[in-house]
Formats: sequence, C-alpha cells, structure tokens
Amino acid sequence: MGLLDRPSRAAVLLVALALGLSADVCLARSGRFVYNSFRPGRAQKAAGVEMAASGALSLKSVKGKRVVAGQWICRAERPSASFDLLRPRVDADVPRGTRVLLMVRTVDHSSGAASEWVPVTSDAPLRLDSPAEVFQLKVRLESEWPDRTPHLKKIEISCSRSRGSGSRRRSRGSYTAKHRNPPGFKGPVVKMPRPAILTRATWGSLPPRDRPEDLQPTKVAVHHSCVPRASRWQGASTIRGIQRYHMDIRGWNDIGYHYLIGPDGSIHQGRPEGIRGAHARPNRDKFGICVLGNFNRSQEAVSAPARKSLVALLAYLMGKYGMSPWSIYGHRDFNPTDCPGDLFYEQLQQVRQEVGELLDREQENRRKAARTAPGSESRPGAEQAREFQAGGARSEG
Repeated sequence: MGLLDRPSRAAVLLVALALGLSADVCLARSGRFVYNSFRPGRAQKAAGVEMAASGALSLKSVKGKRVVAGQWICRAERPSASFDLLRPRVDADVPRGTRVLLMVRTVDHSSGAASEWVPVTSDAPLRLDSPAEVFQLKVRLESEWPDRTPHLKKIEISCSRSRGSGSRRRSRGSYTAKHRNPPGFKGPVVKMPRPAILTRATWGSLPPRDRPEDLQPTKVAVHHSCVPRASRWQGASTIRGIQRYHMDIRGWNDIGYHYLIGPDGSIHQGRPEGIRGAHARPNRDKFGICVLGNFNRSQEAVSAPARKSLVALLAYLMGKYGMSPWSIYGHRDFNPTDCPGDLFYEQLQQVRQEVGELLDREQENRRKAARTAPGSESRPGAEQAREFQAGGARSEG
C-alpha cells in the first residue's frame, strides 16, 4: 500500500512538514533521540539562546548581561514506529534562580492533527491518549538574574508503545495527556500591577458556610461558565446567581471559583486566594478563573475586554506566587469536560505567551531601574518575595 493509499499517513506527514520535519529526519529509524548539540540547523526556531563551545544551550549574553528568557524549538522528529509513551531525560546545570522547562507536542497517528504543547518533566513518562507518529520538542530557559544562566547539556527523548496499549492501565508515575493533574512550574516572583478587582462586598456575596482547607497554589485552571452565556450577562446579579447555584444546588461551601471575569472585562473576586476552591479536581493546588460565556464551537467568542482582563489577572497571579505561564491550563486538562470550550481552549497557548511577555517586560524594567539606582543591589521582586514569605498566600479581599 503506497503513501497515496493511506490518507491518514499523508495527513501526518503534511502536518509534520509544517512543523519543520526535514528529509533527513524522515529517514530516522529509532525510538530514541539525543540532543547534545543545540546547533541552529537542528532548530526550527530559536530566540534568546546561544550554544557554548561545549555544545550546551544557555541564555544569550548581550553586553555582558544575560537575557531573562529564551527558547529553542527543534524540528519535528519521526520515530520508526508510532508511539503512545514518551519519556524525556535532561542533563543540565541549573543554578539557583534559573529554570529549564520542557514541552512537547505530537501528531496523532489516526487523524493527523497536531496537539497542544504539553509540559513534561525529566524522567516522568507522558502517556498519550492515542498513538502518535511525530513529536516536537520545545525548550525554555529562564533566569531571575542577569549574570546567571542554566546550561542545558543533553536531552534524551525515548518513544515507545506501552504494554497493554489501548487499555486503561497506567505505569506508576506517568500521567495521560488529558484528564490528569499535570505539573505546576515555578517562575520568578515579580511584583506585577494588580488589576482592578471587584470585592465580594461590591457584588453582594453571601458569606461562606464555613472555612474550608487552605490552598497551596502551583497552577491555574481556566473555565467558561457555559451557562449563563455572555449575552445574558447582568453584572453582579449574574455572579450572585452563580454563587447561589454552587451553594444551594451543588451543596458547596461557597462560590467555586477564585475569580470570575465578565464579558465587559470586569473581574470579580470569588473565594479568597488562600482558600481551596471547588472547580477542577484535585482542587488542592490550583486557582480557578471563570470567564463568563459559552465558548464551545458555533457559540460565543471570548470578548476582547474579557481576554485582556484574563491576561492581566494571570500575569499578576503568576508573578505574586512565583508560577510560570506554563502552569496555566484549561479545565479539560484535569477532568473529562469540554470546559473552557474549544474556541477558548485553542487560545490558551497565546494567552500563556502574552502573560510570559508581560512578566519578562516587568522584570527587565525592574532590572534597568535597579542598575540605574546608585548602590542598589536588590533583585526584581525582592520586596514582594519577602512579603509572600512572611505572610503566605493571603486573600485579596
């Protein structure tokens, strides 16, 4: 059977070529890929990074100062056989205040569709929901200090088919590409501008029935309300209706989300930041942000004011709690649901990028201010870090 007789394989190859799959990579016949030289020819895209004489990847130096973040995206790789288990292994020198973050995306064996970028960690296998034929690797380097950089020496990616593939059995320590509790990623503590937030008193909330468990946030789950739709938005009255539904019908202690954003861009405080929510199991480690509207296909689009407020709120939370933008997920990444709707979920990668750009810009502005201040040796966000360490995850209201 030739290539033209296999439309699914043709679709896979077309998508892979769009991801940068080159002819020499197409001929690769191995389930193990080793990156120990990060030369430009092996990258589809690189920015803010450079390769040392040893071959290690590091942050680019400009006039003796390191940039705060950079990324390296490899060309798509195609193993000799389809795979549903991908295991990364990283060898890197990571000084304090620096990070090496990895993400992968795959091309599905059957549909030929490219997945979203999925964060992965070294030696933690990623089990896919269905076999894939192609994968692509993204590396992001970050540093809180202009004189420090991580040095990425080597990455190994092993692709294989799991035993009992297609069954519900999982290997210990692995997580599936959907419906799991994916990891949170640490980022720099940055004192970002706090967006305007309407307090519980402003929208007329009911008091919680009792104080639930405390929250230790490492990630954020983004939701849509589905019902009510954005077209039925009535301001504070809509927020009160959601709280009554959560408390009276669902039997919860309080409104489930930590923040709710209306189509007009208004941000309403739900549960206090230091209190565990009720929105995406397990709730012990994540903030819940709900954007009002139904963002499933053929329904509503996210309004520009709501999206702008979401980016500002996420940047504020990422900076305050030292989380990376890669810690931003959709509800469907944790539980079997369509939330936050296909139209919205497809925008989350761009939202992460915009949040990262705001954080990078604020850090760079603070570094410039620190360099121009006589005798100043304070690091960006140091005052915020001390406040956080002293007071813990405090409520905003």
